[in-house]
Amino acid sequence: MATDLGTVDGLPARFHGVRGAVYRGVLAGTLVALAYLVVLAAYLSVTSTDVIDVGRAGYPLVWFVTGAGALAAITAVDGRASSGRRRTSPWAVGVAVGYVLLLAAVSGLVTLDAAGFGGSVTGALPGWGPVVLADLGIVGLAIVPFQSVGYVVLGVLLARALTVRSGSLAAGVVGLFSCAGCLLPIVAAAASAVGVPLFEGVGSYRLSTVAFVSAALLLVGVIVRGAGSCRR
Repeated sequence: MATDLGTVDGLPARFHGVRGAVYRGVLAGTLVALAYLVVLAAYLSVTSTDVIDVGRAGYPLVWFVTGAGALAAITAVDGRASSGRRRTSPWAVGVAVGYVLLLAAVSGLVTLDAAGFGGSVTGALPGWGPVVLADLGIVGLAIVPFQSVGYVVLGVLLARALTVRSGSLAAGVVGLFSCAGCLLPIVAAAASAVGVPLFEGVGSYRLSTVAFVSAALLLVGVIVRGAGSCRR
């Protein structure tokens, strides 16, 4: 309920609804962008790197800004107090975890390879690195920070979107694979697989970046619209 002071649940009215989602997203994205630029400047000041590929440095920036903005946008998007928010359903979490694992598998971040046990950490431009490679028995794991974080963000958004839509598990799975926006990252991840983690074929990351941003915006839109429908 709004008060004379223009607040809802103790927060300024501008933090709620579609306008609030945009406000929170832009604010969070701006803060993350500034933080990334500070880290990048510090990295360049302590390394021997004189010239960097602006495009390569820009990919992590876009992914981090989009991810932070999307998560901030869906925070309290339904305009209710924390105790009244709808809890994410277990089946939605399960579908989202499967989605993240599928993205990791088709992009080459997770592979099945009987290579024993071991690991290494390689430094790289912030966001691209540090790259962590690990052999976990029959599973090989590669962590490229901006890409790994981005896939987890999509998983969180998907779980929240499925919960807001209040569908069944079967409906959720069918909806996932009938959603062009959700399938785009899978196709793009497969296209960029040759570039992980050695950064070959960086051009494929353009497609991955467009797909990631598109899917994130689509899912945020579903969440905002779904929360709005629940209030009516």
